[in-house]
Amino acid sequence: MRQLSFRFSNFLLVTLGVMLIALGVTTMVYPDIMSRYGLSVVNVHGKSTIIAVIGGAEIGLGIFVLFGRIIGASVLIRLSLLLCIFMGLLFGRLLGVIRYYPELPDVFFREVFAEILIAGLCALGLYFIQRRNNHRL
Repeated sequence: MRQLSFRFSNFLLVTLGVMLIALGVTTMVYPDIMSRYGLSVVNVHGKSTIIAVIGGAEIGLGIFVLFGRIIGASVLIRLSLLLCIFMGLLFGRLLGVIRYYPELPDVFFREVFAEILIAGLCALGLYFIQRRNNHRL
């Protein structure tokens, strides 16, 4: 069981790291994709900002998640960071629901579902790591 929990956590880090890098590269190559999420890009400055802020952040986070071990970031630290980020995103979504509920498009709720799923998987990975290390949560 211990080996399985460690493999799950590592598989999760690799999967999310690759996903984040792929999303970041996609955003950098095609910044207009953000219009699917309600971010209208009307000029070059807006596109370059999306490339830097969103694409760059996704790539940087993905690299840290994949290769953080090189600088001493344990699986526990990397999963904790991902959980905090996705919980922060969910908090922002909750504020969006409170403020704009009747007008929100369906894609908003698909994003919420994906973020809940990712946060839940990160929490499960942390649980397994804590349990493997015999720490209390």
